Amino acid sequence: AGRMAALGQVAASMVHELSQPVTSMSMFASSCRRMVQEGQYDRVGETLGHMLSLVQRIRSLIDQLKHFSRKAPVRAAPVPLPEAIANALTVLRFKQEASLCVPEVICQPGAAVLADALQLEQVLINLVHNALNAVCWVEKPETRRISIIVEPEGGVVRLSVTDNGPGIAPEVREKLFTPFFT
Repeated sequence: AGRMAALGQVAASMVHELSQPVTSMSMFASSCRRMVQEGQYDRVGETLGHMLSLVQRIRSLIDQLKHFSRKAPVRAAPVPLPEAIANALTVLRFKQEASLCVPEVICQPGAAVLADALQLEQVLINLVHNALNAVCWVEKPETRRISIIVEPEGGVVRLSVTDNGPGIAPEVREKLFTPFFT
């Protein structure tokens, strides 16, 4: 029963992790169609580049799933935080436009952490995506705020993502980590 529960959680996690890049690719493809219709061919190439990076992200996620099934260790290496944050925000560019909110980023140029780059970016994408959803509940778009703040403290780095949305209702908090709960 424990193994089946763990498998269900892994499956739910992978569905969640794969759905974001697929959704982003769909938005990028729609944007490409619009840009072609408007004759903005120079922006199409850039957007296709973003789509290709999302395809690579999906490949990496699938590779992670393969490694998980073989119990391979996570590959930790120094990850520049400005780059990881920029990659996450690129994936969420159209969500930012739809939410009428661009996150404020406060991060020293050389800040880095020892992590698996793909996993770190996925965490950032999830946190910022949730923040973008939360600020949509703020009535006046000009007052919507999201901050990504990196604070080095000795040999540790604190990274926080904050927003001024309404927060999570108490009845939802209890179910927050249940697989397939939305």
